[in-house]
Amino acid sequence: MLQNKITDNCADEFISATVVMAIFNGEKHIKNQSVSIAESIPFDSGMVQIVLVDDCSIDSSLEIALGVFNKRPDFDVRVIKNKKNIGPFRSFEKGLKYVTGEIIFLADQDDYWCKSKFSVILKEFRNRPTLGLIAHSASLSKDGYLTGNLIPSLKNGELFALGCCLAFRSDLIQDMLERYRKLTSLLGYPLGHDRFICLYFQSSCNWTLLKQELIVHFIHSSNYSTRVKRKMSFREKFHKKIIERSAIYSVLRITSSQTIRLRINKLVYGVLAKIF
Repeated sequence: MLQNKITDNCADEFISATVVMAIFNGEKHIKNQSVSIAESIPFDSGMVQIVLVDDCSIDSSLEIALGVFNKRPDFDVRVIKNKKNIGPFRSFEKGLKYVTGEIIFLADQDDYWCKSKFSVILKEFRNRPTLGLIAHSASLSKDGYLTGNLIPSLKNGELFALGCCLAFRSDLIQDMLERYRKLTSLLGYPLGHDRFICLYFQSSCNWTLLKQELIVHFIHSSNYSTRVKRKMSFREKFHKKIIERSAIYSVLRITSSQTIRLRINKLVYGVLAKIF
C-alpha cells in the first residue's frame, strides 16, 4: 500500500488552490466555462493559480479564456503551449507538473461550474484534514436540456469519476505523476487520467464521494469521450482489460488483500447509497 503522506494542511483556515484546464479548439464553450469558474471562486480566496494547457488550438480558445481570467488580479494565470497535439490525458498530466496550490481542481473547457463548487470543495477539505480526494456528482445537459446526472461510482470495487468532477490534494502529486509515467511506459499509451487519479488516491489515502451536483457537464459531438473509436472484439476488450488492470495494480502496488478491500468498499457504498 502506498504510504499516506497527506499532511494536516487544513488546520489553518486558508487553503491555496489551483485550477488546471486543458484547451483544444473550444471557443464555442470556453467563455461560459471560464466565467463560471471565475464566479465560483470568491474574491477572499487568496491568490488562486489557473493553469491553462493549450493543445495546439487553431481557434481563439486560449485568448477567450485569458480574457476572462486576466480580469481577476487574484488569479495567477500560467499558460503552457504544447509544441504538438498530445491529447487531453497528456495535457492534464503536463499541467499538473506546474501546480502550486494545496488543492487541485481539474476543469474541462466545455462544462459549467455551479457557483458553490469552489467553496463546497474547500470546506470539505478544511473540515477533513486527512482527506485526499473528493469526487462529486454532475448534472448532464444535451441540446440545451438537462438529461440526468452523473454520480461517481465503484465499478468492480474501483472508484471512478470524470476528471472534471475531481478535486485532490497536491501532497502526493509528484509520486502520482511518476507512477502515471511508468504505467504509460508499460501500456504504450496513456490511460485516462481521471481513472488513474481515482485509483491512485483510492489505494493511497482517504477519499469521499459527494452527491451534490457541482457542475453541468455538456454532451456534444466535440466531447473527447464521444469521439469515434475503433470497434473491438470481445476478446480484444477482455485482453485489454486484463492487461490494463495488471499494469495498474503493479504500478500502484495493489495486493490481493487490497483488491478484496476494494470489492468490499463497493458493497458498503452500494448499501449506503440505498439507505441515504
